[in-house]
Amino acid sequence: MAYKDREVYLAYQKQYNQRPERKEAIERYRQEHRKQVQRTHWELNYLAKVDAMLHYGNGGIVCNHCGNTNIDVLCIDHINGCGSMHRHSSNRAGLGLYRWLKKNNYPEGFQILCWNCNHEKEIRTRGI
Repeated sequence: MAYKDREVYLAYQKQYNQRPERKEAIERYRQEHRKQVQRTHWELNYLAKVDAMLHYGNGGIVCNHCGNTNIDVLCIDHINGCGSMHRHSSNRAGLGLYRWLKKNNYPEGFQILCWNCNHEKEIRTRGI
């Protein structure tokens, strides 16, 4: 049955997947295809990160402070320094943050920093 309303379809899928036999089938599939599932999740996480980085990097994936281009050490930084508050209030970090940024049309107030520059900024902010 085709659904014209996406919300109705998603509600149906959620209800369908809560059935005990469906939960068992999903878990069995995950166990039998563990490596494939892990690889798919890694790829989705990586693509979400790349999308966010391309947006906040103005077309390039680079640290706004030191120029580092290694995506494995780059992260999204809250410019106004309320990252901890945002993570706790919205329960978003990592992939959840990247998805939230995309869903909210990449709002202002974020930048790309490498982990070292991000940590240095935190130390300066706290006056440690």
